[in-house]
Amino acid sequence: MPASETNSSPSRREQNKADKLRRIREAAHELFVTDGFDDTTLRQIAARADVGFGTLFRYASSKRDLLFLVVTDDLREMNRHAFENAPADVPLLDQLMYIWQIFYTFFDAQPELARLTLRELHFYAEGAQARKFYQVREALMLRLTEVVTAARQHGEINTTTSDSRIARAIFDIYSAEVRLWIGEKDRSIASGMVELRQLLRLLVTGIGHAMPESDAGTACTP
Repeated sequence: MPASETNSSPSRREQNKADKLRRIREAAHELFVTDGFDDTTLRQIAARADVGFGTLFRYASSKRDLLFLVVTDDLREMNRHAFENAPADVPLLDQLMYIWQIFYTFFDAQPELARLTLRELHFYAEGAQARKFYQVREALMLRLTEVVTAARQHGEINTTTSDSRIARAIFDIYSAEVRLWIGEKDRSIASGMVELRQLLRLLVTGIGHAMPESDAGTACTP
């Protein structure tokens, strides 16, 4: 066998693998949206992707894992775009609204897939594709923490609470609000942004003032 052919074989194998992955991803995306996640079967996805049923499990361990496969690349790109383009010379609240509006816009463009994603991905953490998704989410949290750290350096934050915990609180508010918003029949991005901004303003106002912090808390009695 010529050396050139030997050297090209791994490349062809990688290309074939990438092509199968692309077809599986596209088939799962289409069927989840048109037929619904619950009614779509793995055999339907394999048939639509023109791959063997066993081949499907080389790329994802379950139907939920396939959902991670469908959305992870898009979410990774959203993270990159949102944080790399967020204006650094504006107050923290405005930076956060810029970032989250990109996510709201993405979800609004494909609401059925968004509802599936937000429903299925919150607690599910098994499978190779799920692990990749949580790596993307961890990257988002790191970038969000960096935004908070910069705001502290600019004098916007006056609390001993750690930057990572503040970032988690910001994410939790967004996460709860986007789930409520995507379920609204007559939703709009503008109305979603108004509600999210009001809630984030409460948090940003709070961390801008020095307050004693107690891990134990104070018990309330009647």
